[in-house]
Amino acid sequence: NAEDAARLLAMNKAHGFPGMLGSIDCMHWSWKNCPKAWHGQFHGQKKGSTIILEAVADQETWIWHALFGMAGSLNDINVVNRSPLMST
Repeated sequence: NAEDAARLLAMNKAHGFPGMLGSIDCMHWSWKNCPKAWHGQFHGQKKGSTIILEAVADQETWIWHALFGMAGSLNDINVVNRSPLMST
């Protein structure tokens, strides 16, 4: 809500990060049962298929955004470029 956002903005501004609500990260998760037809699209950096979780969390470990399901063949920069967070 608005109170939480204002509190986080004030806390992060005091630490030298004005305008920041949280930190974004992308994690590659193994997808054991990936359909054969999708294997090429979801083939990640490691052996096998992976699917990507994009998440934004604050220093109190509150999750503010989560997007699960981008193809594992993408690197983190491409994930952020396709993120709905960056579409505004």
